Formats: sequence, C-alpha cells, structure tokens
Amino acid sequence: MKTQSQCPLCKGIDLESINHQSRSQSTYYLCSQCDLISLDSSQLPSFEKEIDRYRHHQNEINDSGYQKFLSLLIDPVMAELPATESRDLRVLDYGCGPKLSLSQHPGLTEFSIESYDPNFFPINLANQTWDLVFCSEVFEHFREPRQEILKLKELLAAGALLAIMTQFHKGPKAFPNWWYPRDLTHFCFYSEKTFLWIEKNFGMRLKILKDPVAIFVNGQ
Repeated sequence: MKTQSQCPLCKGIDLESINHQSRSQSTYYLCSQCDLISLDSSQLPSFEKEIDRYRHHQNEINDSGYQKFLSLLIDPVMAELPATESRDLRVLDYGCGPKLSLSQHPGLTEFSIESYDPNFFPINLANQTWDLVFCSEVFEHFREPRQEILKLKELLAAGALLAIMTQFHKGPKAFPNWWYPRDLTHFCFYSEKTFLWIEKNFGMRLKILKDPVAIFVNGQ
C-alpha cells in the first residue's frame, strides 16, 4: 500500500514504488514528473539515529583517497571561476558534517571558507549571501528537498555558483542493487532528469551536469 501521496521535490502524485535488496523493510518512490527517488517519509529514521550515523563517518582530509574524491567536485568548480576574482569570493560549505574537510582541502587554500551544518556547525545564515556554495554529499540527506533547495537559493548572490556532488540514480531497474541507498541517512536520489527539472523550476541555470556533479548558476 502506498503511504506517500506526493513527491517531496516537485509535489507530483504519480509515484511508482520501488524496493531495495538491502533495505527490505523500506519503500522508495520514483516520481514520473521530476525523476526523484525518495524514501517513504513515514520510514525516515529518528534525528538521533541520523546524527549518530554522521558521527561515524570516516571523512579525514589527510586521507589521499578522500582528497581525490572531493576533487571530483572541486576541480570543475575551479575551472569555472575567474582566477583574478577567486580570492575575493564569499564561499560556504553547506552541510559540512562533523569535520571541516572541504574547507581544509589543498585545492581550496586560497579561499576563506565558512562551514555550516545544522547539527554540528549551526552558524547564523540569516541575511547573508555567498558567491559560491558547496554541497558535497548533502543533497541525498535532505528530508524535504524542495524546502532545502529554496533555502539554498536564498543564500546565493546573483550569478553565484551552487556546486553539488551526489551520486546519480540510473532508473528503477538499477536501483534495487545500487550501493548508495544502503546508508540509512540517504533519503533522496537524483538523476540527470531531476537536475534538469530543478533548473527549469528554481530559477537557476545548469552549467555542468556530469555524474556525480551538478553546478548551477543563480539566475537564468
């Protein structure tokens, strides 16, 4: 029985239920309108369980493998920035988690990066905008992706970049065996079609779209 009535991103109601082999007690829904796959909202873990899982993440910036992983996002962003202006940009790491890994990455040493996380670094974001906002492995953790994207939009200055890294799903046939949903804090899964829908409906221009990276420019 379907217990979720609408997509948490586009509010569409044409939802197809999907199961995952390692999450047999969980139900996911594929939205025919925006192509988001989301966990049934009634099955979301408690905030306590979610935060405890984050505390066990092994995201050490001194680990060369993790540095290389973050570079998947950092390198295309750096290629988009005018070199003469980059040092003056206001930069935010949104959803940084319990460790300030991105702000300490060797490829970003020229920036002064502010870090925000609602659970670990809850700085005041009100009435501020940034020229570049990183969301590294954050979008999949959104319980309410529509509201979260609207919040992010408010944090972007005109022409600012929103740089996202999240693994793209490859459709309902591949989903049951996909490794990414095994993390109990991964609630939403996006595809290229989903990011194209976001571009069309949130007033942002999609600059780069290459799994696992999407970069938006605020304003069309």
